[in-house]
Amino acid sequence: MFGWFKKKMAPQEPIQLAAVTPVNATPERFFALADFSDPANAKRQLGHEVRETGDGEFVLVMNFMPDLEFPITVQKSEPPGRYAYSIVMPEGVGNLVRSEESYQIEPDENGGCIVAMTMSAELRPGLTMREYDREIELLTLSLQNAIGKMKLHAEGSIEEVLDYERQQAG
Repeated sequence: MFGWFKKKMAPQEPIQLAAVTPVNATPERFFALADFSDPANAKRQLGHEVRETGDGEFVLVMNFMPDLEFPITVQKSEPPGRYAYSIVMPEGVGNLVRSEESYQIEPDENGGCIVAMTMSAELRPGLTMREYDREIELLTLSLQNAIGKMKLHAEGSIEEVLDYERQQAG
C-alpha cells in the first residue's frame, strides 16, 4: 500500500570518499610505498605478491587470499606527487566491483608531506539502501585503515605495521 514497506534501492553512481593526513616522511618515501613498481611498495613489504603483467599493469595476490587475483591498472604516476590506480574485484567477492584510488602528495614546511587519498568505488547493482549504507561504512573504514597504515609505515617501519595488523586481528 503506497509503497511504504517497499525496499529502497541504492543509487548506482560510484561512491566518493577522501581522507587527508599529515605524514612525517618525505613525499618520495610515501610515493615509493604507494608505487606498485617499486620494491619498497607497502603491499610487497607486507608479504603480498605483486606481479607486473604489462606497462602499468599489475596483479596483486594477498597472502591471506592466495586464490584471488586483483588486477591493477596504474592510471597516473607522477613522482613524488601523484599516484593513481584502479582495481577490478574478482567476480563473486563482495559487493565492490571496481575502485579507483589516488594519492596526492604535497610537501609540507617541516620536511614531511600532506597526503590526500581519494577513492571512487563502484558497487554491484541492485543493492538496497541498507546494504549500500553498510558498504559505505566498510569502505570508509578501509580507506581510513589504508591511509593510517601507510602513514605508520612511512613514518616508522614495516614491523610497526605488522604489529598494528596483529592488534587489529585480536
